[in-house]
Amino acid sequence: MKNKINNYFNIIVSTIISVIVFQLRYGLDKIIPTNINWLLSARHDWGQHYLGWAYFRKEDWSFPLGTINDFYYPISTNIGFTDSIPLFALPFKLFSSILPEDFQYIGLWLFLCFFLTSYFTIKILKQPVVHLNNTNF
Repeated sequence: MKNKINNYFNIIVSTIISVIVFQLRYGLDKIIPTNINWLLSARHDWGQHYLGWAYFRKEDWSFPLGTINDFYYPISTNIGFTDSIPLFALPFKLFSSILPEDFQYIGLWLFLCFFLTSYFTIKILKQPVVHLNNTNF
C-alpha cells in the first residue's frame, strides 16, 4: 500500500514539475494538437519536423514503413530522416482520417519528455545510497 501511495506521489510531483517547467520553457499552448503556428515560425527547425509529418500522413502505406515519396522529390525520404518522431508518426497515421487537418504531436512529445525526465529523476533520487567500501574491481 505504501509503495502504491509513493508511486502516486511521484506521478503527482512529476506532473507539477513538468507543467511548471514546460510552461516556463515553451508555454502550455504548444500541447494543443491543432496549434501548428509555433512550429512554422522561422526561428526554429520545428517546421521541418512538422512538414515531415504532414507529408507522411498524406502518403499511401508502403514498404519500407515511413517512406515519403513527395518530400524531397524526386529522391524521396523516410519519416526518420525528417526528425518527425517516427514513434508517434506511425500510430497517428493510422488515425489520420479522423484527426484534424492541422494536427501536431510534437508538443505532446516534448511534454512527455519533460514528464518522464522528472518522474525518473525522482525515482532515482529516492534510491538508497550504496557505499562501496573495500571493493576489489
